[in-house]
Amino acid sequence: TISAALFYVTNVLDQPLATAVCIYVAPGTYEGGFSVPDNVFLIGPANSPEPVIISGNVFALPAASDAPIGFQNITFQGVTVAGAFYDANVEMTNCRIQTDTIFSALTIAQDDPVVNASVFAKECVFVATNASNVSVIAGNTSEKTSLILDNCQLVTDADEGALIDMTGSLTVRNCSLINTAAANSLSPLILLQSGTTLTPVVNIEGSILRFDDLSVDVGGTKLAIQFNAATQPITARITNCTISIFRGSPVIITNIGAQNVNMSLSANSCLQDGKTSSPTNI
Repeated sequence: TISAALFYVTNVLDQPLATAVCIYVAPGTYEGGFSVPDNVFLIGPANSPEPVIISGNVFALPAASDAPIGFQNITFQGVTVAGAFYDANVEMTNCRIQTDTIFSALTIAQDDPVVNASVFAKECVFVATNASNVSVIAGNTSEKTSLILDNCQLVTDADEGALIDMTGSLTVRNCSLINTAAANSLSPLILLQSGTTLTPVVNIEGSILRFDDLSVDVGGTKLAIQFNAATQPITARITNCTISIFRGSPVIITNIGAQNVNMSLSANSCLQDGKTSSPTNI
């Protein structure tokens, strides 16, 4: 089992691990509920006709160093990135993280707010199928959170939750962010907050931001991005994106915080009536 392999890594091998240890996982369904420590990579077979599926939540939890934790070619029911004494650095490649509950597919939640948590996901799929899902990716425990998505797909069928709801810095590159729910009041695709001391940096490029629903927005929240620069400003750049949002109003980017969002926009294509940002504190 995966748990037996992890027990060997953490109880038989010398700690902390001086070099990365790769645990190769055969196709099949495995129980979750275990923690993967620093310098350990779980790797499923590439291009296999049968997937590696882990049911139940998996915790990426550094135990002895700031070394990375890695996942490749695996389907998860949920992943939580945590950290108490060491920075959490998680790398995910060609994974699928899906949730059919109200809880997030990926949760970034440090046990200590002074600990850094960095997640890099490449060619991954994040899916929420529950209409009451709160967010596909959540990370509001600490402002020392950094999320990089490269060539990923994020899809939700929720009429109340966002695709990304986080505090900290965000990079979205060549990704698709799509809400497939049919409702006249939907949450923003991205909710981005600043913390108390740091200035988050947001960079969204070459990506698709889309609501499939074409009804008029009555809740005022059917937005591409809702910033909340509450106590610190936010620096943002959005370029070469395709945005498809119909809401009966041109405004699709807002800031509800008292501080400024310093934002640059260029070469974006807007397919519906949503095509401008609110001038308030932007």
